[in-house]
Amino acid sequence: SFIVNIFKGKNSMISLADTYKEVKDFVLDPKVKKPIIMGVNELGKVWYFDAEKVFSYIISGKPRSGKSWSAVALVLQLCMYSSPREVNFEVFDVKGATSDYFSMKDYIPHFKRFESKGKAILQRLRYLTTVEADRREKVLKNNGVIAIADLKNKGVDVELPYLYVIIDEIVGLMDTFTTEEKADFKGLVNRLITQMPNLGIRLILIPHRVTNDIVPKTAYTNVGCIACVRSDMKEISNTLDITKSDFPYDLSNTGDMALKTGEINKGKTVFCHGIAITDTNESNIGVYRFLGSLWGRLEP
Repeated sequence: SFIVNIFKGKNSMISLADTYKEVKDFVLDPKVKKPIIMGVNELGKVWYFDAEKVFSYIISGKPRSGKSWSAVALVLQLCMYSSPREVNFEVFDVKGATSDYFSMKDYIPHFKRFESKGKAILQRLRYLTTVEADRREKVLKNNGVIAIADLKNKGVDVELPYLYVIIDEIVGLMDTFTTEEKADFKGLVNRLITQMPNLGIRLILIPHRVTNDIVPKTAYTNVGCIACVRSDMKEISNTLDITKSDFPYDLSNTGDMALKTGEINKGKTVFCHGIAITDTNESNIGVYRFLGSLWGRLEP
């Protein structure tokens, strides 16, 4: 017998609910602490992993590429399967009230802070990488462990949530900085990627493109998951350090991405068509409201 796959090149939306039907055993596996679905490959195979093992993310792409919907779906899944006492978010986005995460913070209790002013964002990043980092290090030391995962496995009655720092609209943010502040920001991002994971502080970067001015090349190897959404081969090559022979795909549709993480395909880059929560932002808010209500009952 022969199987012929015909690719029509048409854009299509795949929802998170669609993929759950295909990997229900993974999602319901009690050994999986933070189940994450990124999307499907060209044949419909679902790409998924346990986010417990991924410390930082970069999801890059131009406006209207589909990167925001993929990032929002990632964040929502982290909120869905982890208590507000287990996972917190702080969002830094100069878009303010038009940010994709502005409405999420109004409904989902995991969101603890939202900053949109450049000076305030830089100040908060300094605080997280010094004061908060020192506090967490003392908590771990007092309990005889060196990493937050060890603390969780030990079952110690200490509330120390994983803290995900989301930085969106990075180009606009950098435009508000002086030359000295840009260098400071770059150093803080580098520290978050390379030195904070064992303390439970994790980074989600959502830039238009990845440049050395944002993330130092030396820090790339420490990023656990990188997605390059609807970009040309030059951008894919620069971001993921691969060639056309490594990735023979064109990312022509909204949500198409080159995805690289050590948790999928032995760390080799794969084609992935990203998922969406629903087909409209208004419908997404209904999901946020439900999730917030659910956690309000589970953890009043």
